[in-house]
Amino acid sequence: MVAVERGELLCVAAGRGDVVLGSSNDRVRRWSLPGEQLEGEGQGHRRGVTCIAQGSRGRVISGGPDRSVRVWSAELEQELELRGPTRPLACVGLRPDGAAVAASMAG
Repeated sequence: MVAVERGELLCVAAGRGDVVLGSSNDRVRRWSLPGEQLEGEGQGHRRGVTCIAQGSRGRVISGGPDRSVRVWSAELEQELELRGPTRPLACVGLRPDGAAVAASMAG
C-alpha cells in the first residue's frame, strides 16, 4: 500500500506504471507500481493539493486552495507556478502531449 506521511490523501492521478498523489501536507508524490517505490516528491502548494493530473510524458499539473496551478517535471521538480484564479481550484487537466493545461475553480 502506498503511504502518505503526515497528511491526508486528497487526490490521485494514475499513469502507466505509476501513480501521482496530492495530499494535505502540500506534497505531490510519484510512486511506481506495482513495486510501490517512491520515485519523486515535490512541495510548493500551501494548504494542500486538492487536484492533480499527469500527461503521457510524466509531466504533472496540480492545484489547490492556495489558488495556484503548478507544473511539475516528470521528476517532480517545479517548472512553473501559475496564479490568477480568484477561488480555490477544484479540477486541473493536462493535454496528453503536455502542451496545454486547464483549471476549474471551486464554487
